[in-house]
Amino acid sequence: MRIERNNAKKTVYIEAESITEMVEHASRWNQQPQAQQAPIRWEMGDWIGHHNLKNWKDVRTAVSTPWATGMTALTKLQSALGHMELPTPTDRRRRRTFNEEAGEVEIDRVMSGQLDCFSAPKRRDVRQPKTLRLNIPFTFSAGVSAEEIMWKAVAAIAISDILENSGRPVEICMMFLTSDTYQSGAPIYTTGFVATLKQANDPLNIGALVSALSPWFFRTVCFGMQDSQSDCKTCSSRGRPDNSPEGLGRMTEALGIPDNTESITMSWVDSASSAEAFIRSTVQQMEEAE
Repeated sequence: MRIERNNAKKTVYIEAESITEMVEHASRWNQQPQAQQAPIRWEMGDWIGHHNLKNWKDVRTAVSTPWATGMTALTKLQSALGHMELPTPTDRRRRRTFNEEAGEVEIDRVMSGQLDCFSAPKRRDVRQPKTLRLNIPFTFSAGVSAEEIMWKAVAAIAISDILENSGRPVEICMMFLTSDTYQSGAPIYTTGFVATLKQANDPLNIGALVSALSPWFFRTVCFGMQDSQSDCKTCSSRGRPDNSPEGLGRMTEALGIPDNTESITMSWVDSASSAEAFIRSTVQQMEEAE
């Protein structure tokens, strides 16, 4: 866990490297007597998206178990999509080949007595893994229902599954950002975090991701991540969501997260139909780009 705070710019950015790290950070801080958090609304099961969460111990248990509602929605979405696949990515590189007739003379080959001493570049298709980063803007206003959040989660997992099955290792990043998060006379500070839920070389753990991208994870653990500054009181509204490319870009730049990987940033998804549309559109765009 790494926290970058800039008092001049009024920003607090956090980089987390795993789901477990997020849960432990949020729950450990929120159990301290001095924590000045806006309360986690455990009693609002419909809004949180889970009726069996009463404390952080319950959250730890829930995170370690695949979320049944999310798994059912994922199965429904995958059934609607049918069998979707992408061609294995092709690396079209120019590689030097040798012949006995024409091209650039290779002195080393002449001196060693090789007859094929002429070289020329030749384009050759090479099948190889191509890493992608899936960025998931994951900040929602209070008026967004738990079900709407759920559909964004299952869409992210479904597209990741398609990409991985086509030979494209996927890195999955949750991105959370709010402005006017802390109260000090007037709302101040932009706060957020980038959490790597899956490294590119990790297997796709669908059960763990369904829980980590759930509405109840957002409204417990993600909220708890905001409360890590002992001298700042979190606003009752918990700030204003910011899923803009500009805001998220400033956060990743401040955290020094490299931007040298091809990425897909999820659009707004809030229903079964928009989840299916997002995936079909993404697959089509990738097919056309090949």
